[in-house]
Amino acid sequence: MSTEFYSYPLSNGSSVTWKVDGGNILEGSGSSIIKVKWDNTTIGTVTIIESNDNCSSQNVELKVNLRSENDSFTIIPRKSVARLWNEALLDAIRRDYARPTVHARNLFHTSVAMYDA
Repeated sequence: MSTEFYSYPLSNGSSVTWKVDGGNILEGSGSSIIKVKWDNTTIGTVTIIESNDNCSSQNVELKVNLRSENDSFTIIPRKSVARLWNEALLDAIRRDYARPTVHARNLFHTSVAMYDA
């Protein structure tokens, strides 16, 4: 989960309506700057409508990629929890120094724990 700020340039005499999918607005709901706390999703959406006494704008939408650039593995939908843990463990091995015996032991312990679960 992460917290981010988003802003929109308002005209004088205008008001805004924010909508966030995949997270919650923490601060600034009626202002030009909001603070959003994102859930554990990979993509979120921020939508804004600007209005004044005479008219309102169309939806202005921003798609937000919440996946970190450091993530080198992709969570594949409809895969078991065991598969996701294996992918996370293999990603950790790829980032570590070459220690085959240590990695083999960790893979074995993980497989035994998942089998027992």
